[in-house]
Amino acid sequence: MSFFRNRLWKVLVVLAAFAGLLGLAGNAGRAEAAASHELNYFKYETFTHEGRNWLRLELGIKGGSTEYSTNVRELTPKQLHVVLDDTARGKVKSDISLDRKIAKYLTLRENGDNSLDVMVSLNKPVADQAYKIYFAEPERHGKKPYRMVIEIAENKLDSEYE
Repeated sequence: MSFFRNRLWKVLVVLAAFAGLLGLAGNAGRAEAAASHELNYFKYETFTHEGRNWLRLELGIKGGSTEYSTNVRELTPKQLHVVLDDTARGKVKSDISLDRKIAKYLTLRENGDNSLDVMVSLNKPVADQAYKIYFAEPERHGKKPYRMVIEIAENKLDSEYE
């Protein structure tokens, strides 16, 4: 029995060395830094304000505010992408169904560069809807952490068109 264990051990050592030569083991000795921010909370609601229906998405961010960018891809005009720099998904689910009034679902995907793509799949093209993004301070009484808030209106007003 010990002969087989020794033999297996030697095979594993050779395979590990070979993987290291190919750069498969830990980026050939370089440890990639972990993201400084992490999602730790998610909540959404729909509400009416000044005659318009809105969707509010709240993403709790451990580590405070972070840089972000937004984009809409030509092939998917009904998807709003908010890319959070230096942020990991944490314990928040990666695919979240929404109530379908304004948006169908939210998807969180970690990119290889320590950024997080928050993709909101809307019922209408992003160009036909107004949205705003801001950071909100923690609320102890509401048990809400520091968070990024994305608010999306069901439609744009004429004054909101460029």
